[in-house]
Amino acid sequence: MANNSVIIASTANFLIDTLRTKLKDLNLRVFTACSENDLYDTINSTFPRLIFIEHCFCGFDTDNYISKTLKFNQNLHFVIWTAYQINPVNAARFIHAGAESFISLRDTVENVENILFKISEGQQCYPNDVREALQIETNIPIFNKPLTPRELQIIKLFGLEDLEIAKQLSLAIQTVYFHKSNIFRKLGLKRKNEVLEYVIKNGVLTQWDFA
Repeated sequence: MANNSVIIASTANFLIDTLRTKLKDLNLRVFTACSENDLYDTINSTFPRLIFIEHCFCGFDTDNYISKTLKFNQNLHFVIWTAYQINPVNAARFIHAGAESFISLRDTVENVENILFKISEGQQCYPNDVREALQIETNIPIFNKPLTPRELQIIKLFGLEDLEIAKQLSLAIQTVYFHKSNIFRKLGLKRKNEVLEYVIKNGVLTQWDFA
C-alpha cells in the first residue's frame, strides 16, 4: 500500500502488542487507538490506508462507522481482527458494511501478509469458517424480514447526513444508526446507493418518494 501507516483499534493492550509485532514485521508503521475519540484523532494525524478494528471494540458502532467512513474515503481499508472465534452475526454486519478481511491473532505473519496483499488487489478475504457461517447467516430472520415504516422513512432521507435525518424524524442519532444497520443487514447491502437502487428496482419505493 502506498501509505504504510496502519492503526490498531482496541482497548486490550496485551492483544495489541501481539498484533503490533506481526504488523511491524511487515514493515508497517503502527499506531494504536484505545477509544473512539482516540481513533478519530489518530486517523487525522496519520492519514492511514488501513485500520484494524477489534471486533469487540468497546462502545463502538463498528459496522456503522465503516460504512459511513467509506462513503467519504473509498481508499481506506478496514480489517476486523480478533483473538477469538468471531460471531457470525457480527461477521455478516462487518462484511456488509465494507470490511475486507478478518484476521485472528492465531494467524502467522505470512498469512497476514497474504491477506494484506489480497486487500491491496481489491479482494475480500476471510477464513473458511467465517465464509461458511455467512452462508448460513444470510438465512436467519433478520435478513428476510420486510423493511419497517421507520426504516422506509430513513431510506427516503438517505440523501441527508445522519444528524439531519435524526433531526427531521425527531430521533436520537444512535437510533438512526440502529435502523440503518438493520436496513443494510436485511437487504444484504453495504452502500446507501445500493439500497436506493434496490428499493426502486423492486418497487418498494418510487423515485417520487425522494422528491
